[in-house]
Amino acid sequence: VKVDGKTAVKFEETAKLSCFADSVPPSIYSWKLNGTAMNVSQAEINIEKAKATDSGMYTCEAFNPVTGKTQTNTFKLAVT
Repeated sequence: VKVDGKTAVKFEETAKLSCFADSVPPSIYSWKLNGTAMNVSQAEINIEKAKATDSGMYTCEAFNPVTGKTQTNTFKLAVT
């Protein structure tokens, strides 16, 4: 599982994080921010007008419904 994006954005800039897992069938994605589940089930997160509270550790979880395997990766985002 790979997470891409800018590691730092300025206050009120747009932050975009992308998650990719090489999986057949395609993975089912979920995200957490600082260990708390987010209401996002897509491979990408778009944060319009980033705030200080958007800073932290983002965890992307990729689940393969056929194999039942889950893989995760974390990404640190700083809003300055």
